[in-house]
Amino acid sequence: MTLTKYGTKEWRLALTVFPPLILLCAAGGIWVTSAGYAFAVLLFFAMSAILFFFRDPERKIPENKNLILAPADGEIRNIELISASETGHLAGIFDGKDMLRISIFVSVADVRINRAPCEFTIKLRERKEMADSSGEAVVLAGIAENNGREIPLAVKQYSSAGIEKIVCEPVPGDKLFCGQQYGMLKIGSKVELYLPAKSDLMEIKVAVGDHVQAGLTAVVEIAEK
Repeated sequence: MTLTKYGTKEWRLALTVFPPLILLCAAGGIWVTSAGYAFAVLLFFAMSAILFFFRDPERKIPENKNLILAPADGEIRNIELISASETGHLAGIFDGKDMLRISIFVSVADVRINRAPCEFTIKLRERKEMADSSGEAVVLAGIAENNGREIPLAVKQYSSAGIEKIVCEPVPGDKLFCGQQYGMLKIGSKVELYLPAKSDLMEIKVAVGDHVQAGLTAVVEIAEK
């Protein structure tokens, strides 16, 4: 199993600390009862859970340049039109126009790595706390080029409050290719994709309740120019 670079500290610690503890418990260690073996089993499952959480499965990115792919693994929870006034930090990228927002719920069982939904150049990167201090969000916004068009696009990662749990590497000026890994949710539950609200330009390929995979599942197809 391949492990993500975004969890190097966590999985290296797990592989360093857990194996000797498991051997000690299994061999009796400081417990000379069956409790030692039970604790060894619990430690083994804990180590396995950490490695599973930071897994990095290989994925073959579709070659169709007209597709906008899912930026995260998870379940489609909402597909809705929103006004620019609801996301002031994105208004400049989208020229003050309405947007299509697709929300993906990411469970603890889903792969936590986030991928670029298409090839695009980063124009804005913003990390902000929620108004009620219940968490934080990191926004990447930029311009994608598709069939001679320039299409504004943004992705937003959400996490709960506390220590920094969102990994987001790109900075303004970077160009991401389609399906490229750009970060992960170490503890978080949602990723949103923002696109122009133009029904004649895009065909939505998913529905609420669908399970999607980052870099594999097409969520929108851009019409030919």
